[in-house]
Amino acid sequence: MKGFRVVTLCLALLLKAAHAAWAASDETVTLRWFMRWDQVRVEKVAIPVIEAFERLHPNIKIELENNGGSGSDYWAKLQTMVIGGAAPDIVYPATHNGFALAVQGELMDLTPFVARDGIDMDQYLYDIDELYTHNGQLWALPIDWARVGVFYNEDKFAQVGLGTPPDDWTWDEFMDYARRLTYDVNGDGNYDSFAIRDFTSYWPLMAWSFSGHGLYDDIRRPTKTLINSPGVIEGLDFLADMINQSNVIPTSRNLSDWQNVFPNGVAAMEIIGHWRIPTFAETLEFSWNIAALPRAATSVNRVDGSGFAISAHTKHPDEAWEFVKFLAAPGAYGTQLLLELQQFTPVVRELIETDAFMNPPGLEGINKMALLAGETLYSMYEPIGPMYDALDALVKTELDLVWAGEQSAAQAVQKLEPALNARLAELGERYRY
Repeated sequence: MKGFRVVTLCLALLLKAAHAAWAASDETVTLRWFMRWDQVRVEKVAIPVIEAFERLHPNIKIELENNGGSGSDYWAKLQTMVIGGAAPDIVYPATHNGFALAVQGELMDLTPFVARDGIDMDQYLYDIDELYTHNGQLWALPIDWARVGVFYNEDKFAQVGLGTPPDDWTWDEFMDYARRLTYDVNGDGNYDSFAIRDFTSYWPLMAWSFSGHGLYDDIRRPTKTLINSPGVIEGLDFLADMINQSNVIPTSRNLSDWQNVFPNGVAAMEIIGHWRIPTFAETLEFSWNIAALPRAATSVNRVDGSGFAISAHTKHPDEAWEFVKFLAAPGAYGTQLLLELQQFTPVVRELIETDAFMNPPGLEGINKMALLAGETLYSMYEPIGPMYDALDALVKTELDLVWAGEQSAAQAVQKLEPALNARLAELGERYRY
């Protein structure tokens, strides 16, 4: 579906109100805004936001520096900038990366600005703003969360006699669907149609769902890992068996273009987030919808996302705050643009409860409630903070062998438990926060 509406009377009123609230100074300043958006969001959101803001604040110039859509590349470059003393004024870190910068004193405390300007923090759902707080200091205004669901091809479901998945389906029920959706199309003895795109990068979802707990004893200040538990092992084995036993997940071993199997119609499902909706709406040539993540011991989803933060070293804190507020505060112009373009899952109540999000033109009947399902919410990147990268490297090495069928989940976590705890002790000495 093409051409989401962007300009509305609501946005015009917001601009008018913002203009009335700001008294511009005579000094002209330039703020560097470092982003990681794709070209669509740059053209449809970033540039219009900059133009609107500069009209209201002619003495504040925004210099956009965009590093594409790769979160890992963005984080690597941002760390280089910070270490080199060239941090941008406004940044857009993922939750765990932002927390890492906050505990190192690299991000400005926004609490005084929020209090001064009367920002309604009660608008944030599930007290998500607490995830962006360190020692009582708010280090970013959250803009979105990365909740996920099961996007599915309604046409392929119908071809094998399957209807809409139940709202509260289990992983066992999911596997019943998956087996029927995996079959040999041309009779050559090899599977050509698969159930779901590889989602081993989302393996924590399985650990949480089957165990009912996170991977560490504390999301911010962990002292030990909880990875060696029966539930975690069961969840990891369940995922590995989809690849190596039932073969409902295609990999590079059986398909060269395994990454695009859902949009190409080769796989019937993909676990992904709202950020993929604009692309799917424009390009998919089949009927599709969204189901909630299946459950095991509990139903789960992600609570992490991204926020806009200000460097602690900015020379223009007041001007930087005005821009962040314009981007991300409840009712802000930036959030309205993103909502109109269906580019994110908002974290504020006033937006997520509107038809503009739940039932926008052109997406009628798409079950967005599925993205909001989940009794228990976790951060995909655990623990948040400066320890994550080192710990994740250890985990990835062992789990890659599980996905390849070279060791069991039990063997992996038995090695990981002492390794992670030793690394935690070492990192705990280095990072005291």
